[in-house]
Amino acid sequence: MVLYSTLIIMWNADLIVGFVGLLGRSVSSWLPAVKMAVAYPLSSKGRAGMTIAMFSIVVFALVMVATISTNFREMLLTEDAAAGWDIEVTSNPSNPIDDLGQRLTETNVDTTQIHAIGRVNALSEANSQVRNAGEDTYLRYPINGLDRSYIDNAVIPLQARADGYESDAAVWQALSAGQPVAVINVQAFETDGFGGSADEGYLGPANVDANQDVFSAFEVELRSVRTSQTETVTVVGVIDSSVSTLTGLYLPEPVFTNLYGEPDSSRFYIQLDGGSNVATAEFADQIQGALQTRGVTAESIMAQIAEGQAFSTSFFNLMEGFMGLGLFVGLAALGVVSFRAVVERRQQIGMLRAIGYQRGMVAASFVLEALIIAALGVVTGAILAIVLSYNLVMGGNLGNEDFNNFAIPGPTIALVIVTALVATAVMTWIPARKASTVPISEALRYE
Repeated sequence: MVLYSTLIIMWNADLIVGFVGLLGRSVSSWLPAVKMAVAYPLSSKGRAGMTIAMFSIVVFALVMVATISTNFREMLLTEDAAAGWDIEVTSNPSNPIDDLGQRLTETNVDTTQIHAIGRVNALSEANSQVRNAGEDTYLRYPINGLDRSYIDNAVIPLQARADGYESDAAVWQALSAGQPVAVINVQAFETDGFGGSADEGYLGPANVDANQDVFSAFEVELRSVRTSQTETVTVVGVIDSSVSTLTGLYLPEPVFTNLYGEPDSSRFYIQLDGGSNVATAEFADQIQGALQTRGVTAESIMAQIAEGQAFSTSFFNLMEGFMGLGLFVGLAALGVVSFRAVVERRQQIGMLRAIGYQRGMVAASFVLEALIIAALGVVTGAILAIVLSYNLVMGGNLGNEDFNNFAIPGPTIALVIVTALVATAVMTWIPARKASTVPISEALRYE
């Protein structure tokens, strides 16, 4: 992309000269300096093209990393990410809690702020065994049981649902009724670099396309490691990838309890009242403080998601830092080229001064030359990066085909462009000033 955009620019240099010339008419006294600043670098297509490409590729990488990072965060921090819940409360397996609401009423926590409480019983992946019906080998995959309150109050969009279910609500009604059905997260079907593999864990049937709105329901066989008891359930829904907090296979609690008995762990989810004026994080701290003797931990779900993104954010920032070093090196190289240009074009400078160019016009020509070259590279690189990022994100190549809120990190891009142009002007100002002070007679004698 950068290569061909640079070739297009260099082989249409005349159009650029004409366009800049039109802009320069607004300051007619400086028009000669503007035209010279454009015409000279573009007359040497090889050198100018390499400089444009250097700026373009570095800015392309910077903007690309920043844009992809921003959209990753947007994907994981959508309104659906927390499944409609505000706080996650994890009980101590050695001191379990059966009824969180009852326990909270016995404390000083203001339970009037709570709209609903749901429970998710979890089976550790080490104790789970699951396989598609008809297969021989059991594989591991997280298995969870949802109580009726969780199912009825959660907000969990489905990416696909089975034949016979007219809406997402119909799927959740089947789970709420305790039928032997299940929903599964979309990662169980993704094998293009974002999902698992059969060697690592369970994968859905190869003939089921989770990217379609409707699929044929399929059966999975579950086996309890403790009792060797088995159960067959029908998968009737695929959870949308925007719900980033849900991972694994989800069953109605009666089906889960009948097969596995006691869970390995339990998590409670709290939904605050819509009119509540209490901060989620503060309320989570109150719950944890009130139940700390039972080994309970409570945390805001959105804060939990943001904390989970801290590592990837740091990684992207590190990448941007390395790309920024590349931009700094490019600017330093441009400064060196500008110093050499003063020596190489000594006679030209003398001729310009002899025909009436003022010192300021000579200096302006050198600075404008560098700025025009840098601007062509910087703007081109930024535009190409945004275009490619848009195609990757909106085309579903990053794992979320329903994502439709493409975000452009405007402040970051503006900072990169402005920094590059300002640094270019600073790096070329010293050699430009030196060029403007060359005596006319000495410059004309120079060979």
